[in-house]
Amino acid sequence: MSDRHEQLEKTKGAAFAFLEDAEYLRGLINDTTPRRAYLKRASSILRRWFVEGTLQSVASPRVGDIHILAPDTAPFVASAEEQPITVFVSAGTDVFGVFLAAGMAEPGNTQRRIKNQADIHKRISFRIDKFREQEVIYFQGRWITRDDVIKYIANVGDGVHSGKAKTDTEKSIARVRHVVVFSLVDPRKHSNRPNETQDDIGLGPGIAFNLNAVSYASLPLQYEPDSIDCVLVEILAIIGFVLESPDVLNLEAEIRKEAKAS
Repeated sequence: MSDRHEQLEKTKGAAFAFLEDAEYLRGLINDTTPRRAYLKRASSILRRWFVEGTLQSVASPRVGDIHILAPDTAPFVASAEEQPITVFVSAGTDVFGVFLAAGMAEPGNTQRRIKNQADIHKRISFRIDKFREQEVIYFQGRWITRDDVIKYIANVGDGVHSGKAKTDTEKSIARVRHVVVFSLVDPRKHSNRPNETQDDIGLGPGIAFNLNAVSYASLPLQYEPDSIDCVLVEILAIIGFVLESPDVLNLEAEIRKEAKAS
């Protein structure tokens, strides 16, 4: 038996599990009202795929190296080196039916100029290791990577385990979750509601910025099951980038053919 066939047999169970996981995750990104509980649980799949290396081990004997298409955050990284950003979220996904290309909040009225700004809708190709290492959230002078996001939600934020933030990065992630929160809101209850707003308009997407979270003060724990914080938005974005990448779609097709032949 050749080494490739040996690896195919060795990873067959993980490959079939990958199909089931991909189907589950695709249901999450196709849901216009994704639930925070489901996104937290999805982090266990992402941890297995990326941190534990299952995605590439399944792909290697079938399609070779996996590349993932994602936005280029390098211009924002360079800008933050010149002048710190209050908070930046890469995103690049639909949130409650609205596409969030990227988000940045700063004090004052002066607009930041981003040199050599890339098209935020354009996708560039990353090897898995570079995809994991890409900086996607900036907060309190620190860049947070996709790897940081996956590990935090899975290991600390109730995805697999519950725990207390210990490292500086984990503490930054815990705090930035309070800064930007997305939810469906009732416009009839908004203080700035236009007079002509219809009573039956229904719920609409809203973004809440908690400026108190920018400081280092202690924050009270709040239960908001119908909201998604900016870190969970990154989980949602990661899922979308992975499942929409041609290499991953090709891998799914190969495994389905393998399943039919077995």
